[in-house]
Formats: sequence, C-alpha cells, structure tokens
Amino acid sequence: MKEKFMYRFYVSMLLLFIVTGCYNSSSKPTPRENTYIINNLLEITMVDKENGWAQNNNKLLKTTDGGFSWSTASPENTEVLPGQFFILDTDNAWFVQENEGANELNIYRTTNGGAIWSSNGNIETNSRIQPTLSFMDSKKGYLMTTGLRSSHSSRIEFYSTEDGGDTWIKMKGNIDEFGIKTVIAPIDHQLFISSYFNTSDFPFLYVKNNSDSEWRKHEIRLPAVDVNQPSHYFLDSPINLSNSKYLLFLTREIERKKSSFFLTSSDRGGTWNLKKSFINNVEESIIYDIVDSEHIWVSNGKELWFSDNLFESFQTKLSLEAVKRIVNYDRENVHFRKIDFVSKDVGWIVVQTGNDFRLIKTEDSGTEWKEIKPTLIH
Repeated sequence: MKEKFMYRFYVSMLLLFIVTGCYNSSSKPTPRENTYIINNLLEITMVDKENGWAQNNNKLLKTTDGGFSWSTASPENTEVLPGQFFILDTDNAWFVQENEGANELNIYRTTNGGAIWSSNGNIETNSRIQPTLSFMDSKKGYLMTTGLRSSHSSRIEFYSTEDGGDTWIKMKGNIDEFGIKTVIAPIDHQLFISSYFNTSDFPFLYVKNNSDSEWRKHEIRLPAVDVNQPSHYFLDSPINLSNSKYLLFLTREIERKKSSFFLTSSDRGGTWNLKKSFINNVEESIIYDIVDSEHIWVSNGKELWFSDNLFESFQTKLSLEAVKRIVNYDRENVHFRKIDFVSKDVGWIVVQTGNDFRLIKTEDSGTEWKEIKPTLIH
C-alpha cells in the first residue's frame, strides 16, 4: 500500500508541475506557435537582464525573457523610426509620429510597457526633420525638431513637458544656425544640444542651465590635424558618469577616414579633456556602451574591448572571427552594429552583414557568448 501511495503521489506531483508550468527542462524559453525568427532586429535597448525594447520594421518590440522572444509593443497604424523614440525603463516609453498632410507631430506615450498608448501631446511645428525625444524621468522631458538650411546649417525648435508628454511648451533660445543639430539631452539640471559640423574649426556643444534663458557654447578641443579641407565632426550627447563628471564621445572624419575621441569633464561640462582616442583612419565607426563610471565596452566593428578603469587599460573580449563561429557566418563585411550592456557581466551585441542581423549574449563579462535566435510572437 505504501508503495502504491508513493507512486500515486509522485505521479500527481509531476502532473501538477506540468500543468502549472513549474517543470522547466531548459532555461531557454520554449518556442510558441505563430512565431518566426527575426533576422533584422535593430536598436536594441535592454533595461535589465530580462526586459528590453527594440526597433524593427518601424515598430517597437518588447521582450521579457532576455531577448529570446519579442512581441509588438507600439500601436497599430503607427510608424516608429530609428532615433525618434525614447526608452526610460520597462514601463515608460515615447515615440514621435508625423501627422501626414499637417505640420503636426503626435507624441505617443506608454506607462505600462506598451499595453496602452496615449497621444495627447500634439505639437504644431515647421521643423519636422529628425525629431528627437529625451526624458529625465517619467514626467520631465524635451523634444527637438530640426529644419535644414543647408548642408552646414539648420534651425531648430524645442519643447519641454512637465507631465510626461500630455502637454508641451515651446522654449525660447539664442542658438545660431551653424551645424546640423542632432539630439537634445537633459543632464543634472542642464540641457545639452549636440550637432554634426562640417568645419575647419573645433566643434562645440550648446549648454544651458534649467534656470537660464540663454545658451552657451562650450568648445571641444582636439589634437590638431593638418588638412586642406574641413573635418566632419559628429557629437553624441554627454553622459553623466557621477555627480559632476561627464563623458563625451565624438567622431572626426577626414576624406572618409574616421577617428574617435572620448573626453571627460570634471566641472559639469564646462571644460573637456581628452581621455582616450582611437585614430583608426578607416571608414568603420567606433561603437560603445557605458555601464557606469568605470566599466566601458568599445568596438571598432571588428573587435570588442572592455575597460574596468575608465579607459586606463583595455582587455580584448571578442574578435570578429570568434563571432563568425558563434553565429555560423561565412560572409564578408561582417561587423558589430550595436553593444548593449545592463551590467559589467550581462550584455548583448547585434552583429550585421548586409540586411542580416544576429544577436549574441554574454552573462559572464564576455568570457563566453551564445547566439540568441529572437522570435516574434504574433
């Protein structure tokens, strides 16, 4: 009797585990019906080791299992273009939608991870090129739109919100038309505007304290070069490493040959000093991801490097040949497209060749990597 009772007990427990989903034969999620492999996953933005967002085919996607499976998170009949959305965390995200036939932008917002979207923040504007969003928290944010004057100049309009994007107020400013404005970024009670420049002079940032009405120019000094034509400068938005220490990345291009520079500031962006340079003189751009004030991931498209002391030294963590073996690639023109780490240990890399994109992941600071085959759930 005892043996029969124990047998029934074990069978009952096994059935319970299967029914409730507690039985797990693998850490990798089981493929679901009505799914297909995504081979063009773009602009991945992970919030933590399980939750994240991505842009794909003009849609926002969402994952809750570390990138294995994705579902469409943006509303139907909308387009989400690269660079025209902002991810704050797992729940809060925004994107800009141009209203066809009208000088109007619609700002869409979700506060529950894409389950529900609202669009109350409509903005009338004459400068609809390259709208960019940036938020400090779930309430305070900024929008900048750019109108091109020429290949060297642009006018901008910028707006602020204090209620998460339900209402927007147009801001005033004294910013000149020099350069193509690319992004507005709020950092530590300051606003920064970065630009693309075609000039023989040094590039600069536009900076304004929240309490100020006027913008200031902060020049970015770089090692001099002897060329007969202007350089092209591409500035990213500054990154706040600590209370007063900022990091700035920029690329200089001369005759299609690119060099990259990381600069730091210890006075909240007042002055900038060169920290690390990559004089590549190649067409590939440097890509990077800042984990915190010490841990940095950098790639020249062919190799991946890691620093745990803010560029004082580097370790090579991954080569392109190793990536080809991981994803079973036997193609030319393969390169790293995007690096995204949520800690010094856990991160993802998008690898690209042509129109084919692959996703690889590490959970031990780059010692081992595995390919993830992301699936889209219908």
